[in-house]
Amino acid sequence: HKSETGCLIEKESNTCSLKRVYKSERSFTCTECEKSFNRKELLLAHQRTHPELKLKPYLCTECGKSFTEMSSLIWHQKCHTRGRPFHCSVCVKTFTRRQSLQRHEMIHTGEKPYHCNECQKSFNVKQNLLTHQRTHTGERPYQCS
Repeated sequence: HKSETGCLIEKESNTCSLKRVYKSERSFTCTECEKSFNRKELLLAHQRTHPELKLKPYLCTECGKSFTEMSSLIWHQKCHTRGRPFHCSVCVKTFTRRQSLQRHEMIHTGEKPYHCNECQKSFNVKQNLLTHQRTHTGERPYQCS
């Protein structure tokens, strides 16, 4: 079937490989019945009508393949995210650096480790705390030209 970019995606054992076969008309084909759609959202909605796919609730938003377990979806998505090896276990976003993943995960945990000593506001990103602290000092590091 075809990805959003129009590339043909072929399944080779447990991995995906992209064959750069571009079509003038972008189409998305159901892997169950070969029906084609011109928009990915329409394909994804259609695929939910197949009884065999209802048993696989974890859907890859890149290619429409579905899985019985979230862990299988996360493993599968690596074929779409080469160069982004760090995966959020909550929302399946991917990152190029472990540090970026750790900072992102604070969104889900609500953790805000950076605290303002002046007003007790908390932040999950250190730079946001430093920017906030300028409201107390009046510092304006940038000048209008």
